[in-house]
Amino acid sequence: MTTGSDDVDVRWLGAPPALLLDVLAALESLQREVQVSGFVGEAPVGSEVEHGLVRDRALVQGQRDELHDRASAARSEGRTAVDVTVTYSRDEVGLVLSAAEAALAVDEAAHRGELLVPPLTDDERHLWSWMVAEVRAQAAGEAPTPYRARP
Repeated sequence: MTTGSDDVDVRWLGAPPALLLDVLAALESLQREVQVSGFVGEAPVGSEVEHGLVRDRALVQGQRDELHDRASAARSEGRTAVDVTVTYSRDEVGLVLSAAEAALAVDEAAHRGELLVPPLTDDERHLWSWMVAEVRAQAAGEAPTPYRARP
């Protein structure tokens, strides 16, 4: 759903708050690992991936904080699902998608054992993939689709 010519309201419907917080924490861990590896000259991924995961994610920090705060509040209230709406500019949508591609590349490196942090779990990867698909679809004008746990 769009709110203006340059804004996109992305609505994630029925996201499990505890799992959402786990995904955000896992992505932060992957980002820190890439940053630290880069400082010591042992980057496990290319510079484009590092740029996407570190710089592009940093440019949408406010929206990530909003997402975290809504999920945290829902978890504290004992809710098992939460609807969250976050507004992105068209440029920020591009940053989110770039960061998402980078996060998947870093997660693959973690799966290969090239990082010290663990990769995303299957449930975390499923939720993250749905979230990214929702950004892409809603930026293209499609209606939001509710979250469905993996079979």
